[in-house]
Amino acid sequence: MPRVTHHYDLVVVGRDLAGLAAAALVARRGKRVLVVPGGPLVGRGRCIDRDVLLDPAPLPWIESPPVHAVLREVGLATQVGRRIRRRRGLQQLVRDRARFEWPANGSPPWPTPEPTEGAPPWHALANLALDERSGPFASRRSAERAGRLARTGSLPASDDALALLDAYAPFVTGLAGPALPTAVRAGLWANLLPSAVDLEGGEARLREDLIKMLELHGGEVRPDLRIEGFTLRRGRIDAVHFAGRTAAFGAEHVAVADVDLARSGLGDAPIVAPERAPDLARRFTMVVEVEPAGVGPGPGDHLVIEAPLFGTAQGASGACLLDVDRRHEDRVVLHVAALVAPGADLQRIREDVLAFLDAHAILPFVGEHVRWCASAHDGRPPTDGDGRPLPSVSNRPAPRPVAMVPVLAPADPLAGGVALAPTRTGVRNLYLCCSLNLPALGLSGSFAAAHLVAGIVAEPARSALSKRPLLRRT
Repeated sequence: MPRVTHHYDLVVVGRDLAGLAAAALVARRGKRVLVVPGGPLVGRGRCIDRDVLLDPAPLPWIESPPVHAVLREVGLATQVGRRIRRRRGLQQLVRDRARFEWPANGSPPWPTPEPTEGAPPWHALANLALDERSGPFASRRSAERAGRLARTGSLPASDDALALLDAYAPFVTGLAGPALPTAVRAGLWANLLPSAVDLEGGEARLREDLIKMLELHGGEVRPDLRIEGFTLRRGRIDAVHFAGRTAAFGAEHVAVADVDLARSGLGDAPIVAPERAPDLARRFTMVVEVEPAGVGPGPGDHLVIEAPLFGTAQGASGACLLDVDRRHEDRVVLHVAALVAPGADLQRIREDVLAFLDAHAILPFVGEHVRWCASAHDGRPPTDGDGRPLPSVSNRPAPRPVAMVPVLAPADPLAGGVALAPTRTGVRNLYLCCSLNLPALGLSGSFAAAHLVAGIVAEPARSALSKRPLLRRT
């Protein structure tokens, strides 16, 4: 039996935002925490000598009750609240070669739904997820209540407006748009129009803030470690083993914050059956630097585009998000997010996306003006518009690819319309804490799952300024 050292109250395996939020909460409550992300945890991947943003999508759920509850306890509510805003600039939807546009402070070209009296139904769903103590909608009564909430709300009658919601949905939730319940789609409608609710710096900045609070309270982040296995004893995980290390780390609790790891399983520790949560697509992101002459006045600042599912020949439909950053005098920076087919060959996805934007007159003739194009997902060096490696990096080793975020296609109906997998697993001290828990609620569901896991590991203090046992809840 290997030697066991460095005993932790909670070990988080994976880089999902839910796991990071749970780790920050447990560290704030005075427990020893270790995060083993197995990849970039800060929301940026490294491509040779530059950082590449991993998720340029907005954060429409940033003001939801679960997010606010977690940020308030870890001491970030005020700091993050000052940076919440709606995206500025010209908004556009590109659909069937038609283009709809509206300014951020103007009205979209579709009718808006009537305001809801009292708490909106999507907030009520988020509150219900936050209040659960035995798992997301574990009881039949809770699932029925959530199901009634999920069916409430009003949606626009315009097909173009619904197309906008369905195109946005895979990037701001874990599911495709048609799979979302009415209340969630109504929430997206309110938070995405006339322009999307977002956080200055996006998800990457939110991750950086959580990591700072985690480390401030004694938590550790070890991206250099790779999980090799676990020691199971009497129905619970006793130790965590790492590649290249003879000593194992003791763990009182373990949380899996990675969708792929949850589906593949941890040795003899089953978590989620792969057939229950297959992939519909994966989110591929890339950054493109273009000469100013290569981007005309046509594209707005934020575009939502109906696009094919890249990497497949069947002509399946997908979506694409495009942010155009014109703040630099000598270049225009494009942040692109697209959907690719599961298992697709990523070696030509960059060129396929640029060719699609060119062919549909979104960025016509952009290829010849591309100075630098990179993605953290395909393991390729930076290239020009034709896919040729740049001379300045031709002799540098290829970067290690970062796993793409999956968009799920659940085989079974979601509990309450929003929940897929409970937090607790078949192993007593092993928990699931990622977008598999509440995929339809996106960021709100991730923070609700984090709150639940943290409550199992450590009770919250009554005062945010003290860790004294006398001030803990009974």
